[in-house]
Amino acid sequence: MARTAGGAHAAPVTDESTPSAAAPTPRPTTGDTPLSAAPTGGPGAPAAPDGPAAPDGAAAPVHDGAPVPDPVADLVTRPHRLVEDVVALLIGSLALSFGLMLLKDVGGVSGGIAGIAFLVNYSTGWPFGLVFFLINLPFYALAIVRMGWPFTIKTFAVVGLISVLTSFHAANITIEHITPFYACALGGMFMGLAFLALFRHGASAGGLGIFVFYLQDRFGVSAGVVQLCFDAVIVLCALFVADVPTVLASVLGVVVLNVILAMNHRPGRYRA
Repeated sequence: MARTAGGAHAAPVTDESTPSAAAPTPRPTTGDTPLSAAPTGGPGAPAAPDGPAAPDGAAAPVHDGAPVPDPVADLVTRPHRLVEDVVALLIGSLALSFGLMLLKDVGGVSGGIAGIAFLVNYSTGWPFGLVFFLINLPFYALAIVRMGWPFTIKTFAVVGLISVLTSFHAANITIEHITPFYACALGGMFMGLAFLALFRHGASAGGLGIFVFYLQDRFGVSAGVVQLCFDAVIVLCALFVADVPTVLASVLGVVVLNVILAMNHRPGRYRA
């Protein structure tokens, strides 16, 4: 304290430029709630309300203290239900048998066991459906040992459906004119989409499809690449039972089929 000339104590002088001495400025309020933003961090800070997903690198949003489920991850890891498997196998069998009917209508061939069945059918006149079903029988042993009973049962059902539906399509559809190239390309597309449905629901069209599916599951080899190698050999054998333009059209159909598989059925891309 400073003394005055008369000996009385003078009031202390406060330097207003000193922060520690400044009087606190009142915060504007509305009722009991300050208008300024509440603290955003530190102990005791209130939790952020639910809202849109945080950007990359930020914490995942929470709801009532629990993380919000990721619908994409749930979709990828959740197995198919029985009714979904049944519908998919039926649709796949219908599409694949329709593609085979288109090829048979123009004398074309495909790869795999179906291609072998075509060669036998054209050479001997034996029914395609019966030949297709019988040739597939030895491959079920591999399916049971390597792929398990669920895969084997589904595949057996698919092969049976294809054997019947190929003749069913022919009995109910009459195509007056279609060129071999268009028929084989369209047939290859239907068959490629059918294989996707079957593979994604744990089934195949039997025969080489079982072997190809096993190679992809065991070694991570692309199903489309392996199938293409087998199909190339089978289609070349068609030169003994079909003319060159039809064989070339069949090659186009095989390429279309396997490009669809190679692009859409890579290892690890789809788990269900």
